[in-house]
Amino acid sequence: MASRLPSQQELQQLLNLGISRAHATKGLQTQNFSVSQAIDWCLKNPESIDVSDNLVQSLRAIGFSEAHARHALLLNGNSLERAIDWCQTNPEQKSSDGDAEGKKGAANDGHGDNAARVTSSSSSPFSRFVFSLLFSLFHLRD
Repeated sequence: MASRLPSQQELQQLLNLGISRAHATKGLQTQNFSVSQAIDWCLKNPESIDVSDNLVQSLRAIGFSEAHARHALLLNGNSLERAIDWCQTNPEQKSSDGDAEGKKGAANDGHGDNAARVTSSSSSPFSRFVFSLLFSLFHLRD
């Protein structure tokens, strides 16, 4: 891995594509500061996202279940605002006995109450589309 830090110009190109600063820095360093190779690396090595328990509690405080809150945060990269929007536009489905399916299925979906990591590849189809479109446009410039 390279010993220098990436320049702001190098970083900004990856940040503009929605790649986090830490992931962009790692991609640039592992790819000898080649922006296009760093983008490829970031796409092939999606970053892990830790779900913030504080954000889960914030969503629970406004009425969402823990399972629904965790799922929304995982899909939206720990963005509280986007997670709230997602929860509001994707309400939990109620089963016949009135329990939310997310609550019943949480233990069986591989995440449970301790869901801590997911890759950014599980983001919404729209954000994946935008990211791939920007990636394609970036490569057309080269």
